[in-house]
Amino acid sequence: MDVPTRQSYVLAVVEPSERTVVSGVTTLVRVAAWAVAPGFAGLIMTGDTMFLPLVIGATMKIGYDLALWRAFRGIKPPEEQR
Repeated sequence: MDVPTRQSYVLAVVEPSERTVVSGVTTLVRVAAWAVAPGFAGLIMTGDTMFLPLVIGATMKIGYDLALWRAFRGIKPPEEQR
C-alpha cells in the first residue's frame, strides 16, 4: 500500500481525536525503518547475497500490507457505514 492510500484509510477509520497520534506513529515507524535499513543492507550484501536485501525488503512490504489489511478488513470508514 502506498503512503497516500495507507494514510487516507488509516485516518478514515480512527476517531478524529486520534488522527494526529496515529499519523505520527505510522510516519515515525516508517522513517525509523528508512534510517536503519541501509546499514543492515550493507551488512547483508556480501559475496553471493547481493540480492538478499531486495528479497527481505519485498517480503517485509508484503507482510506490512497484509498486516494492515488484516487489521482493518472488518472496519468500514464512517462514510460507508451510513
